[in-house]
Amino acid sequence: MNTALKGILVILLFLCNGYGSDVNTQGRCVEHASLEVGRQGMIKCGLDNFYSLSWYREDDYDAEGSPFISYSNGEKNGQLHQYDVLANGSLTIGNVSVNDAGSYIITVLQEIIRQDIIFQVLVEVSDTSSPPPPVPEPIISGCYHKPDQCVLKIMRKGELSCSASNSHYEVDLQWKLLTGNQTLLLLADSVVNATQQKNNMFETSITTSFLIADESEIPVTIMCISRRSDSGLYLSNATAALVLYNGNGSEENKQGRCVEHASLEVGRQGMIKCGLDNFYSLSWYREDDYDAERSPFISYSNGEKNGQLHQYDVLANGSLTIGNVSVNDAGSYIITVSQEIIRQDIIFQVLVEVSGGSQVHLRSPEVKL
Repeated sequence: MNTALKGILVILLFLCNGYGSDVNTQGRCVEHASLEVGRQGMIKCGLDNFYSLSWYREDDYDAEGSPFISYSNGEKNGQLHQYDVLANGSLTIGNVSVNDAGSYIITVLQEIIRQDIIFQVLVEVSDTSSPPPPVPEPIISGCYHKPDQCVLKIMRKGELSCSASNSHYEVDLQWKLLTGNQTLLLLADSVVNATQQKNNMFETSITTSFLIADESEIPVTIMCISRRSDSGLYLSNATAALVLYNGNGSEENKQGRCVEHASLEVGRQGMIKCGLDNFYSLSWYREDDYDAERSPFISYSNGEKNGQLHQYDVLANGSLTIGNVSVNDAGSYIITVSQEIIRQDIIFQVLVEVSGGSQVHLRSPEVKL
């Protein structure tokens, strides 16, 4: 997008039935509307005193193409046989179809010499005449789960995978930057978008390597969006927060918790520090093993230790010691702590960087968004 942004509003617009919610749209466009295939529809805006307004398909806008309808100084142009723009900027659709699904950009120029205000609308269309097949939702795994997103803590670079399975139709997956700036660099040459068909069901995945620069915001949040390949119909999404860590975090205050980052050196003893007390049991996992519900590589419970004791040890405060650090010790770890027998686990995540000679090793876990 070459136009400088005065403001950006992301609107998730779901078209199902009815005419749309009656939320206050003064100075903006509605954030949710419900429309039905085969009927008239309206996407409400409440704009005034603007010089011009244009509605684009997002692909056309990115390619610097023309809007499909525009309103400028009282004059309308574009696909007027199917769409109309009202004086307040609202878009009306004469006969809603599945082809109206997709992402739209609305540019509003309030004065001739002023910059555009840009709204983005993500539109889903559903046909209520027949129940839709199950929606293939992107799946998140291989990272630290929170209620609304998955968090991957990295030093500089890593890899994300987004997958959708058990779909009745082919699905396209794409990444979209939600928060943060363009210092998130997706490496196109590392993108693999693969679809397999098994028992008349589709499984699609996309794997992307990325870099985050020093000046990026913390966290950077990205979204994986799934769409139907044959119609562009928006289906579902999942988000991940990429958190950048700089320097050695092993010396920070760790009272009541574990460090979030540790730097170790190949061939030396290493310690990942915790400052825990009065716990009943503690377990250290490789993140991949934790997600797969496999056993911890070392545990400490009621004074007794179990696991790979020839290589690792757990101290009374929960810290992990490594007898001889190797590049295989790089990666992401999960620590579960149960303070009492009947209480739920407290979970910590640690990112471990291992350096040896001139090389820095960071084994990023597989993340399915």
